[in-house]
Formats: sequence, C-alpha cells, structure tokens
Amino acid sequence: MSLAQLPSNWREWLTLNIERGCAKSDLLRDMDNGGIPRKVALDALLEITGESIPTLVPLPQLDLRHRCARFEMNDPRVVLIDDFLQAEECDALVRLGQRSLQDSAVVDQDTGQSVQHPARTGSLAFMKPGSHLIDSIEARVASLLQWPLASIEHLQVIGYEPSEEYRAHHDCFDDSSDGAAVHLSRGGQRVGTLLMYLHAPEGGGATRFPQLGDWQIKPQRGSALWFQNVRPDGKPDPRLLHAGEPVTQGVKWVCTAWVRESTWRHRETPES
Repeated sequence: MSLAQLPSNWREWLTLNIERGCAKSDLLRDMDNGGIPRKVALDALLEITGESIPTLVPLPQLDLRHRCARFEMNDPRVVLIDDFLQAEECDALVRLGQRSLQDSAVVDQDTGQSVQHPARTGSLAFMKPGSHLIDSIEARVASLLQWPLASIEHLQVIGYEPSEEYRAHHDCFDDSSDGAAVHLSRGGQRVGTLLMYLHAPEGGGATRFPQLGDWQIKPQRGSALWFQNVRPDGKPDPRLLHAGEPVTQGVKWVCTAWVRESTWRHRETPES
C-alpha cells in the first residue's frame, strides 16, 4: 500500500488534513518541502482520496541555506530575508535610479498599456543589465529563487515621497481581462515578487497584506520580501493582495524583481 510508505507522522498529518478539507495541491507541496518523494506523495493522496490531484506548475523554491530568514509562511508562501543587499548596494541602486526616474504607472485592464493612476504614485526607474552592480544583484536574485534569469523581469527602483503610496493590488495579471493577454504573451504569469528595501522612511511606507490578518512589514534597508503570487496549480492567489502604505515622513526606496513563469528576456547586449 502506498500510504504505508509514508512515515507514521506524515500518515497522521496527511489523514488529518484531508479530513479538514485542505487542498490536495497544497498538501503535495508541503510533502515536497518535507522531503517526501513525489511518487510516494502522489500515490498516498490517491489512495486516501481516490482522486488524482491537479497538475502543479514549476515554481521558485528559495535557497535559504546561506540566508537569514526572519519570517517564513508556507501557505501562502511569504518569506522575509535579512541582509539580502549590502548597505553600499542599496545606496548605489538609489543613486542609479535617481538618474532616470519617471512617473509610476499601472496596467490598464482593457488595453494592457501602462497608464498613470491615483492608486499608484511615486517614481520608478528601470535598471538595465550590463553593469557590475545590476548584474551581480540579478545573479543573486536568480540564485536565491533557483529560477532562470531569463524569466525574471528587469529590476525596478521605486521611490516614494511623503503621501505617495501603492494602494492594495495584485502583482500577477488578471487573465480574465483583455489587457492581460498583452503581458501574458511574453513570459507568462508573474508567479512571484521579490521586494528589496533600499531606504526606510522615518514614517509610514509599510508593506501591508489585507487578506493575511492585515499583516504589515516595516521597511528595513537591505532586507528582501518574497511572496508567491500564484497557487501551486498556477492560478492567482487572492490572499496575496498587498499595498505600499503612504509615506508620512522621509523617503522610501525599494527595488522590485518580478518573476515570470517562462522566458521573458530576449538576448541582451551589455551597456557600453
């Protein structure tokens, strides 16, 4: 029997959580993370439920062996990492971003075009690869996520002055909207977000998750926040609604890396 191949503690855990009505895809992910061979886990689920589980999509699996994770949540997957960037790198990113700032924008749901909207204020700059600073940070991001760099969007440096904010939103695309097709055609869905804090304001600017008990993360220079925007089956996770609270004093700087499910980057020529 397949169930007998599971350690006794895992058999009890699996039976209990099936009775509680937990999603089979979530249980499979937890068994994967716990070191249970995939075939053993699949066969055990099939034996208990009599049903196969939905096909899971590949998703980033963070390599935290050499990182200090201050906080971890598995369902949904949210991880806060200390000291991901050095102070000098944070300052250099801010200086680089200040050279090419533009008004922030959002994706229009009907056209897919970038448009300005009162829900998102502040300024941003796209970081082109080719410099030692950007290339080294991008390589670090790809290594942390164990994900191809070709499937990670270019870094964005974003600044928020007092009263500026990014109201509650999802980073993944609404695949039911016409505008989403423009973006999904290149790289597919945004499966996750790595938000790196470069400069903390004196007041406000927390990252807030309204669907997770209104949990808030106060910016701390050098730390990085990972959250997985989709469920194990690749569907958007509504629980990952989040907001950048208004800055009340000082300036907030962050750097964002959005992670796609497939190849987003074309062949790139380093800057001269």
